[in-house]
Amino acid sequence: MQTVFDNDMTIHVWANESQPTGRNAGGSVSFENGTLKSYAAPIARHVHTKRGRVVLITTHHYSMTTARHVNVAREACNHITTFEVSDVMATPAECMKGYKSRYKALLLKYAKRKTAKTLESLNGLIETANTFSSFFGLKSRLAMPEGDFEAILDRSRKREAKVRKAAAEYHASLEAEREEKRVAWLAGVSDYYPDNGIIRLRVKGDVLQTSMGADVPLDHAVKAFKTLKRLHAKGEAYQRNGHTIHLGHFALDAMDETGTVTAGCHKVEWGEIVRIANLVGVN
Repeated sequence: MQTVFDNDMTIHVWANESQPTGRNAGGSVSFENGTLKSYAAPIARHVHTKRGRVVLITTHHYSMTTARHVNVAREACNHITTFEVSDVMATPAECMKGYKSRYKALLLKYAKRKTAKTLESLNGLIETANTFSSFFGLKSRLAMPEGDFEAILDRSRKREAKVRKAAAEYHASLEAEREEKRVAWLAGVSDYYPDNGIIRLRVKGDVLQTSMGADVPLDHAVKAFKTLKRLHAKGEAYQRNGHTIHLGHFALDAMDETGTVTAGCHKVEWGEIVRIANLVGVN
């Protein structure tokens, strides 16, 4: 069993729960028995309950490297219910106390400066905390304090409209720069891919790589493509049920009628799959 991977692949294997242990070469990111660590600090953990599986992800701010590990873990678990908590090793009741502390801090922040952003954060935190409490069978619930919050929210949104417009122009210039870096990744001259929510694929040697940092043996991908192409030509979907289409450390979960393929945290559109199939000459 392979146990040493690069950083992103270590996190993807952990998210997939395909084996009990793994780490990168330097040991800065590792996992054991469902707990993901960055420099020995637990940053995420799988929890299995009668109601199903969830992932707890830390809210603590660490070094830039660990913050990136947390972000990759969050992306790798986008197909699993996740909760952000102050301590991933704490009990549900202790986690709920953490939600209450964040709730009180946001109330204080809102009292000092009533902005739409803080109010929306309050609403989001309340909804998340109550969902968490319900999932784990706790009785505690949070609620928005009484007051004319909607009127305040409307005024705040108008004040912030100008700020958002300026931010949109700034982000447009950043996106143009990111697009250049995506082109460089696809060409194989860079290993950094700025995420835009659309998963891209490339071939490097005998490995198929995804823009989310996962590696799949190319021969596995080719075999899976041939099966999916036959189904797609008939307009049929695929759902993993008994028979497993293996993709290295991962498994193909589904393909819908449009050809969009799901494998763990990855959703790849049929057009991208066909593009890479043409590139390697198997279409």
